[in-house]
Amino acid sequence: MSPVLASAGAGSPAGGCFLPGMAHNRRMNQHRHTPSSDKPCRECALDRARKLGLDRILVPLDGSQKSEQALPYAAMIARWLDAELTLFHVIHPGPPLLFYRPGQVRYPDALHDRSSLLASAYLSEVAARLSVNGLKARWAVASGDTPQIITSRASAGGYGLTVMVVRPRSPARRRFSPGVLERMWRYIATPMLFLHQSRVGVGGDGVQEPSEFIIPMGSAVSSTEAAPFAAALAAASGARVSLLASLATKRRHQAEVQAGEGGTGGASSLPKMQEVASYMREDRIRVQVDIRSGIPAWTVVGRQNESPGSWVVMSSLMPAGVMRTVFGSTTDGVLRSGHGPVLVVPVAEVAKKRAEGIRRVIQEAPLTGISR
Repeated sequence: MSPVLASAGAGSPAGGCFLPGMAHNRRMNQHRHTPSSDKPCRECALDRARKLGLDRILVPLDGSQKSEQALPYAAMIARWLDAELTLFHVIHPGPPLLFYRPGQVRYPDALHDRSSLLASAYLSEVAARLSVNGLKARWAVASGDTPQIITSRASAGGYGLTVMVVRPRSPARRRFSPGVLERMWRYIATPMLFLHQSRVGVGGDGVQEPSEFIIPMGSAVSSTEAAPFAAALAAASGARVSLLASLATKRRHQAEVQAGEGGTGGASSLPKMQEVASYMREDRIRVQVDIRSGIPAWTVVGRQNESPGSWVVMSSLMPAGVMRTVFGSTTDGVLRSGHGPVLVVPVAEVAKKRAEGIRRVIQEAPLTGISR
């Protein structure tokens, strides 16, 4: 059973150009707009995207066809939001760079130099193809540990979104053999659009504009922090938004509230969902509020499966370490089992703390590399 408790079509008597937000949500209020009855919704979306940093998009590529599956999605968002794309390649360090420390003498490394030249030529060619299609594209190459370099570049470079292809591993497998996603999870401080490599076509085949953005919401205040990003994308693309909550067991509900994950709360989150919906209606975004029962992660996955082409946009406290490895989370379950793109937005408190840690590391060992 999934009764729709509230819905709204495009249009609102008040007109207006608000960003979804509530009095108790700092991130939402930070990007609130002044009402204007004659300002087009798309113009609102572009203004909001700039304030959220969505006009700068990072796209990590390793040269494989799998990684290039991210390009059509990044290009689509760039067209919506008039954004600039930065293609990024990380060279895994080998001797002597593997043992290099700041302040030490660096010796020539022919293998690394050849890798840099090849990566530069590759990214330059891809950027040229994108530019021919009217997109703003640049590229950069850096050396280091791939997960840390990607997350550091995204945070220090002021990118509002990173788009990349991943292959989430099961709790049992990542316990002994963590992949790139598992190793970078503890460092993520900026929104990331994850594409499951087994659910997108090689070379971007079958990519279509999203029909809907699904926002899992719960009792925790932090569950609303994904709403501004979904609103910007929905207003720019013309897709509708579904605010989704699920009734779960009391034990699961308490655990999710403590973890700050979206997707639980049911009726207790309804007033908050209706308030978010009202702000979106001011931007003439089509919104519906959907209350369901079941395990949060499976509720979100099931809802996405019912709506082919939909994207999930959810906030998360980004739990890492043993807890995530063993027990996972709602976000983890959606990433592993979802049927489409998942945009994960770290809650403001976690993002700020991780960004400060990244700044300290960069001050000690500045990011280096080649960029154009």
